Amino acid sequence: MLLIAWFFPPDGGAGSQRPASFARHLPSLGWDISVITRGDVHDRGRWDVHDRSYMLDGVEGVGIHRVDTPRSGVTAEAIPGLPAGAQDLGRLVLEQVEESDPDVVLITMSPFFLSALIEPIRRISDARIVVDLRDPWTLDYWPVYRSR
Repeated sequence: MLLIAWFFPPDGGAGSQRPASFARHLPSLGWDISVITRGDVHDRGRWDVHDRSYMLDGVEGVGIHRVDTPRSGVTAEAIPGLPAGAQDLGRLVLEQVEESDPDVVLITMSPFFLSALIEPIRRISDARIVVDLRDPWTLDYWPVYRSR
């Protein structure tokens, strides 16, 4: 399984707890998990403070790939829909999908721009894509049409 998570320990806050739990517990159910996440060095805000308490040190069966932006020497076509700061992460995801041919790709959001990876993954793999929208109220900000 390939787990794509923008927020992942040592990012603190609610955004990193769920993907950390997936990575911690799914190996005990027989899943080999590779996590692709952003690097540890970035501007932190109120909701993604540095918190090592959710780190997965010593958890068997989990590989964590951190993308420092920008990745040196990487030049490739931009992935439509991904902001500039997420392009390198997106390219690493596509590289890993091609190399490892996972059964499942789990994309945990927010941020919702990670949904831009769905179509490129579909073009190169038959992997099942699971999109974790986390909280049911998240789509309140995605109205199809305005309501009163």
